[in-house]
Amino acid sequence: MATKRKRMNITPSDEVLALIEEVHALTGTPKAAIISEILDNVAPVLTNQLQALRVLHDSPREAQRLMQNVANDGIAKLAQAQLDLDTAIDARTVKGARKRRAAGGRATP
Repeated sequence: MATKRKRMNITPSDEVLALIEEVHALTGTPKAAIISEILDNVAPVLTNQLQALRVLHDSPREAQRLMQNVANDGIAKLAQAQLDLDTAIDARTVKGARKRRAAGGRATP
């Protein structure tokens, strides 16, 4: 026999309610089942958020260090993407053609 699930009252925003009502109209799925499925699907995100909040609550300095690491990783990825874009643009310009000719026709990395 299935365990009875606990219930709760929610008040969605008008935008979210309109989306749920449209899904209901298109699928015939009860609105409560739609919301329940959405919540089940976002459970991993909520778990990650809860872990982050625990670290922030228990060890603010560690949370700050972790955020700095995330920011530094993002900056490094953004810088690499900018370099890749600059290289691609340079390869298509007159300046890039001059560099290729100066290198003896070899493509520059």
